[in-house]
Amino acid sequence: MINLRNEVETHLKNLCNGLADSVHALEKDAAEELQRLKGDGGELAELGKLLKRNETMLMQQLEESKTGAGNGGTSTLQAGHVEFGMALAAIESMHPELARMLGMPSASLTQTHMDSAMAGIAGGIVLSDGTIVGTATYEELDTGWAYAPLNYMRYLIEPSKMAKFRTGNVVVPAPSTARVSVYGDWGTGYFADGNLQSPAQMVMEQLLKQNADYNVHLGDVYYSGTGPSGWPAGEESANFIQLIAGSKLKNNVTLNSNHEMYDGANGYFQALDSGAFAAQGGIGYFAIESDHWIMVGLDSAYDATRKNTGSLLYMDGSIREPAQLEFLAKCAAKKKPLILFCHHPCVSLDGKTATKLWDEVTAALGRVPEFWYFGHTHTGVAYSSQSFPGQRGCVARCLGHAAIPYGKASSLFQNKGQVPEVDWVAHEPLSQAFPNTTPAQSKRVLNGFACLDLSPTGLTETVYTQTGSVVFQKSFPFA
Repeated sequence: MINLRNEVETHLKNLCNGLADSVHALEKDAAEELQRLKGDGGELAELGKLLKRNETMLMQQLEESKTGAGNGGTSTLQAGHVEFGMALAAIESMHPELARMLGMPSASLTQTHMDSAMAGIAGGIVLSDGTIVGTATYEELDTGWAYAPLNYMRYLIEPSKMAKFRTGNVVVPAPSTARVSVYGDWGTGYFADGNLQSPAQMVMEQLLKQNADYNVHLGDVYYSGTGPSGWPAGEESANFIQLIAGSKLKNNVTLNSNHEMYDGANGYFQALDSGAFAAQGGIGYFAIESDHWIMVGLDSAYDATRKNTGSLLYMDGSIREPAQLEFLAKCAAKKKPLILFCHHPCVSLDGKTATKLWDEVTAALGRVPEFWYFGHTHTGVAYSSQSFPGQRGCVARCLGHAAIPYGKASSLFQNKGQVPEVDWVAHEPLSQAFPNTTPAQSKRVLNGFACLDLSPTGLTETVYTQTGSVVFQKSFPFA
């Protein structure tokens, strides 16, 4: 058994009860389909294996911290999907019968493991990609993350409740001189963060100061981006829609993501229909075009199924819908410098290897885009000309660091500097900017976002922190 916050316990109990009802209905009406999902190679069976691996990885990290191998709370281990490492224990705590009904493996993680390991490491364990295994809100031991795989299971069992993919041809005319803010993985809502405002709130204050002509959110609303009928209900609205609608940001657009797919994209399309994102006309892919350049937003999440990517939980992006592929080709045919936005990465975190999404998008474009901005990974990275995209003429940037607490990605540093594949990695300590940080915040670095200043002749990008300080800037002339 593991301890759960009162609010999380209530929501998880309701989620598990609702999921159990759905499984009972499937047992009655489509028993063969349920057996397919639970049988060898079925998605529930494979998800159970994945969650067990996540749990094992989490326990390894906790044991490392207890033995001191973590070097004072810093680990060389990669995160994987550590945030889901508590899911099996959470299901067993809330609804042991549901675990059996779903064919999930037994949980091994207990509160004793967590208590004995975390004692004395108030700041958590920073993994090599910057992920923090800690107990603070949105760190990896936050039991709210268990909502995500449970909601994912719901749509495996009831796929008819998923939102339908929308097609269109949204091209927004724009002046050739414009400022564009880009921020990713911001949908945490505003929450108590020690003695500070939450990162999302601070980032919003800085976004407002930039007064950008267009504001691009790269996706992710937590924990499952749920709409009104989701479990728990209303995350998309409370953590995202209402905050954007209540701000003075102009021409807002937002992209679909893995976390919003956990609610079958219902919350995401609720956002598009809310009026806060009217600029993109209710469609998950769109273009903003001037006489001299074109910006394209993509839905890399809807098609990111196990069938298309080989991965569960929409973790690896994919573009398969014919209408979106055709739209991409039309945008490329205009032969203007192309600035691409999507949620999922086009390159591995270390900058060395293309993802399958890179292959799909460049095939649809018939060329390499000049610029590619993405989120998903909770850090900030400016990839260099020595990275895989850079060697092919693409400026690639990860900007998934607008709200989730995270630390320095040690895997992107060697000796006393950064690896050759990156020009900048977010590493600026939170404690240096805010002297009133708590011990739980001691290993965190500053959250942030970027602004793109576009002109007829080129683009200048500037990366800002949640304090408004500039940490990276670079200019690029258009060919």
